[in-house]
Amino acid sequence: MLDSSYAKNNYGQLIQEIVSLYKPQTIIEFGVLQGYSLYHILEGTRGDGRVIAYDLFEDYQYRHADRENCRIRFGDQVIQYGDFYKKYQDLYDNSINMFHIDISNTGETYQFFFDHYWDKLTPGGIVLLEGGSEARDKIDWMVRFKMQPIRPVLQSSGLDYFTFTPYPALTLIGKN
Repeated sequence: MLDSSYAKNNYGQLIQEIVSLYKPQTIIEFGVLQGYSLYHILEGTRGDGRVIAYDLFEDYQYRHADRENCRIRFGDQVIQYGDFYKKYQDLYDNSINMFHIDISNTGETYQFFFDHYWDKLTPGGIVLLEGGSEARDKIDWMVRFKMQPIRPVLQSSGLDYFTFTPYPALTLIGKN
């Protein structure tokens, strides 16, 4: 079993079904950890589509993915080193059909996505972002480190979204 806060409420199956339903051709994930969501994304594509999963691996000072184990499990074509706060510079506008962002998300993460990645998303594309519920904004590390809450950023975005609220929460946003 791959470790993930998503596992408790079976978000992996939800992610897999969303991918299977939308059939995105180009998917980018930021934040791999042990690959729980990545596994379900790949299962949802049924081998049709390109998936790239970026992580800082051992360069992330907190709980992080083991690059070698991820490369063995998912392959060199999928697992890549990449910094969410820099990688947008390498992507073209309207080139990505789906993003999944799970990198210790805060309001700052969401705002950065809206400011730097939204235009990379194709019309009809979707983004899944970990978090987005009021309860998720009040978890220990968010409060202890005085992180910017997600919910107000999401509410002020002007976008239509749906947040699945069981912990850790998962927010789905589609681009018209």
